[in-house]
Amino acid sequence: MQTTTVAPAAPTVQSACARLAASRAKLRLALHGPVKLATDEAPATTWFTGLLAFPAVRVLRDAVRNWWTQHPWHAAGDAAAAAVNAALRPVARRHPWALAAAALLAGGLIAATRPWRWRARVAAGGAGSLPRLLNDVLATLPIASWLVLLAALAQAMAPATPPAAATPDAASDPPPGPPPGPTPGPAHAGR
Repeated sequence: MQTTTVAPAAPTVQSACARLAASRAKLRLALHGPVKLATDEAPATTWFTGLLAFPAVRVLRDAVRNWWTQHPWHAAGDAAAAAVNAALRPVARRHPWALAAAALLAGGLIAATRPWRWRARVAAGGAGSLPRLLNDVLATLPIASWLVLLAALAQAMAPATPPAAATPDAASDPPPGPPPGPTPGPAHAGR
């Protein structure tokens, strides 16, 4: 008995192309959502899309977007935005008025504390306390360190003198004598 084996049908090129096109369509749908045809209604223009019609605004927006993608805080900002979005979206859906009231309260608190002026206050306070701080630090230094500092400054500020071997007269001069003692003034002469 002879059995014949039937070879499986070889896939045709057309069926492979059809499967590839179907796979690509599924990927597009997954990545971009359903494709809108030209017959669908166009999205409503907003003030921002109208503003983007100006080339200068588009260039400015692209420059800011490029700056932000290069900024060191970009990853942290995106993570914080995602966390805040995940935390506040359910609250906004359930209690939109409570979220608006919390935003109003936070804005009022920021306006009342005026954090943009804190830097000026810190700088002004630092300017007043800087001399006091330097005085305290310098007062705690020992006298020997002051003398070493003054000697180093004097040596740095002194004009460079030629070496003693270069001038033969300097080696032959005798060392100066001790300074003269105090002389009695006219008030002490009569005693």
